[in-house]
Amino acid sequence: LECEQYNEKSIYCLVRRSSYNEGFEAVKRNLIYYNIWDNTFESRINIIIGDLSQPKFGASERDYSTLVSNVSIIFHNGAQVNSMKNYKSLYEPNVLGTITILELCYYCNISEFHYISTVGILSGSGILKEVLDIPGNMLPILSGYAQTKWVAELIVKKSMQCGLNAVIYRPGTLSSDEYGACNQFDTFTRMIYGIVKEGVICIEPKSPLPQYFLPIPVDWAAQTIVNISSKSHEEAIFHIVTKSIITLEDLSDLLDDLVIQVDADTFKDRISNLDPEHPLYVYQSILSGVGYNGGSIPSLDMLTDDANVVKLTGRSC
Repeated sequence: LECEQYNEKSIYCLVRRSSYNEGFEAVKRNLIYYNIWDNTFESRINIIIGDLSQPKFGASERDYSTLVSNVSIIFHNGAQVNSMKNYKSLYEPNVLGTITILELCYYCNISEFHYISTVGILSGSGILKEVLDIPGNMLPILSGYAQTKWVAELIVKKSMQCGLNAVIYRPGTLSSDEYGACNQFDTFTRMIYGIVKEGVICIEPKSPLPQYFLPIPVDWAAQTIVNISSKSHEEAIFHIVTKSIITLEDLSDLLDDLVIQVDADTFKDRISNLDPEHPLYVYQSILSGVGYNGGSIPSLDMLTDDANVVKLTGRSC
């Protein structure tokens, strides 16, 4: 919406609501919440009522025809993001949804397709570079979410081989923007909120918490993706990652006035007795058990590479 290249274009948003007005108000509320709403958006945002998991999005014939007639560029960032659900539970929105959008590409004669994947598909592969082919031998250890993104990438790659002009972006862990606006339920924010709410943190070597974090400001990630999409390039893969490590000890220092340090056994005991409404409850099985077992802090050359991003934009997070 804010990019100069697109500031004259209409934006079509697929929204799961029962009416156009409901859908529009939902999008507007989100943009206001993240402090990015501008009144000029009102005439540019068009709502399509539908669901990624349904054939042709479950949209009306009129709405689908509108997409076919008017859309030339697609940014596919829609997915159900849940690291606790299995592949089968996420297959329809994340895999079938991608297939449905690629079908739309065929009908629309799309000039550009931008797919937002995840750097999580690299876990255990040993691959750090921005390469298209990621072997599937590590799929059994990935979360159901990462598995669906790996399969969706494979489908996008097949479409690219058939002539689709597509780019794949693999973001890491997203966090708040520079002003603090954030999705309260994303992984990084939820964990910090949960630690503060519980009032305890464990930073000893046996801590079940991750030993380090690599959060990427969401506004930086969005601006980088749009920036790349506006340039001519031959690269097909971009890692939206950071080299700025926040250690568990760094986090403890930042939260010094809000939490107290406890030993690993005490921390696990507190976690094992959480109420289901607690922000850390979704991590209960991990944090009250073996933990994240993240090992030592990695050197910079062991972090996911973003050479293509740096080459095209001249900057790294």
